[in-house]
Amino acid sequence: KSAVMASQPPRPSPAPPSGPPLQRPAMPPPNPAVPARPPGAPASGAAETKAEALAFKVMRLNRPMFHTSTPGVGLGLATATANGSVEQQPISPAMSTSDILAFPPGFGNIYLGETFTAYVSAFNSDVTELRRLEIRIELQSGTKRAPLLDHHTQDVIASFGPKAQADFVVEQELKEPGVHIMICIASYLDTNNIEKKVKQYFKFNVQKPLSVTTKLHLLHRSVFLENQIQNVTKAPLFLHAIKFEPHANYIRTDLNDLQPPQGAEEEREQEDEEGSDNLFGLETMLRAGDVRQFLYQLTPKDPLLSPSDKGLEELGRLEMSWKCAMGEAGRLHSLVNLQQWKLAPPQDIIVAPHRVPQAVQLETPFTILLRVLNTSPVPVTLSLHVGLDLTGALVDCGCDNAPFTLPPRGETKVKAELMALVPGLRAVNTHDIALIEEGGARYGLSSAIHLLVSSPQEPPPSPHSSPTKAPPS
Repeated sequence: KSAVMASQPPRPSPAPPSGPPLQRPAMPPPNPAVPARPPGAPASGAAETKAEALAFKVMRLNRPMFHTSTPGVGLGLATATANGSVEQQPISPAMSTSDILAFPPGFGNIYLGETFTAYVSAFNSDVTELRRLEIRIELQSGTKRAPLLDHHTQDVIASFGPKAQADFVVEQELKEPGVHIMICIASYLDTNNIEKKVKQYFKFNVQKPLSVTTKLHLLHRSVFLENQIQNVTKAPLFLHAIKFEPHANYIRTDLNDLQPPQGAEEEREQEDEEGSDNLFGLETMLRAGDVRQFLYQLTPKDPLLSPSDKGLEELGRLEMSWKCAMGEAGRLHSLVNLQQWKLAPPQDIIVAPHRVPQAVQLETPFTILLRVLNTSPVPVTLSLHVGLDLTGALVDCGCDNAPFTLPPRGETKVKAELMALVPGLRAVNTHDIALIEEGGARYGLSSAIHLLVSSPQEPPPSPHSSPTKAPPS
């Protein structure tokens, strides 16, 4: 193969081009002062994205916070010594009167129930004039979007010159925890009469300041509500008002404002005169993690409410208002519903003690008056039945067990004649006395009845009396 290739005549070499010979330009040495272009960045001289002419700036309007977690008291910090006395400690340089307050970082801590107030500024950073400027501001939560500023409250700005700015103050009560996004939207016409839109988002988190735990207790046709309120923030909260607003079908009894025992007011006045080591009071301040309990009693106005009546399920709502360390106010409410605890509905016929003697004598008949309520929409025929054992401590003296008819939503009184055979504290259980319907349904007492049985005491013998002699046989 090589011989054949060698036998071929050689190819003529191409003629050199006319003119001076071409030379490759030398690469300039790298300039250490110019940094290397990062990958993905546009080359020098390439067209770069132009910034928007309109921009928003947002600042939350709130009060400053303490520079440290423990606020100063007067000109120093009060600390307790080993012997129980209170000494005043000097303030450190970080807690001086000039540095005791600081601006919160970012939007700061935002709590549920507070009113969010923000200062919004729209600024024209271009050198050209903008026309027909419309600005809308909305606050979006996890479930809804609320308008803070729209065309109904703000007129269209016909001309918005270079370096001009428009300022607004918006506010909204926060009723939902979680992430919130404030959306600032602007639309305008540029110099080429082209409509442009600008959107900016500002995100913040809304925290729960209080944790409310409600416990429910049913006793004698009354509902007892025990509400535990805990401060879940890292700062103290000052309770301004805690009250329970009952539903229209209930009567509320506030068990937190009971009258103090005799002599307690004098002791409290004496403590006020001598001074107390609690600087913020006993009932107004909740430190971080503290819990307060509030108790209310709810009694139905109409004892003949039907179990299917929705008014019986709605108990009311708990209103809470507080203030933070710098006076920021907040308020919340918590709805209370019987259906939350999945309670069994009351029976159609209610048999409740109406009048019971405080004490009874041994082997002496007494009367218990019972109140019978028919909460059903139909009439019922009932008869009284006493199931006490003849050998027990309490026996039946012959009650009237003749049947009677109770109209719908009707009420009547029945009597039960009993007698005690054994002294002491005795009880009539819920199954001892009942009303029996014609169909066989049995309705017992709504609560047990407790009786104190005492034996009749003979008069003590006189010390001057002589023993009686037996007559002669």
